[in-house]
Amino acid sequence: MTAATGIRPDKPLAFDAALSGSDLEVSGKLINGKSVGPGNFKINATGTADLQAEKLDLATCDILVLENSRIRLSGQVDEINSVDRNIHMVVWVWS
Repeated sequence: MTAATGIRPDKPLAFDAALSGSDLEVSGKLINGKSVGPGNFKINATGTADLQAEKLDLATCDILVLENSRIRLSGQVDEINSVDRNIHMVVWVWS
């Protein structure tokens, strides 16, 4: 994960994060006692977090699952420190 905010900690924090996993298997109650896998996943997210304004802007978040399914998110979360967050998201799904 990389993040950069310059010399002012009160300024928004830009982020570019990645997480991946390989040869993963899922089993148990969640999928009615069955087993799925092994499979791979990859998550890449970019955006800006402004803690002073309590705002998260998600430029893109790509989730790739099993090499043939893809989910893309983008949007904004306002009042991130509140129980009553405002979430505005757009979701695209490919398979």
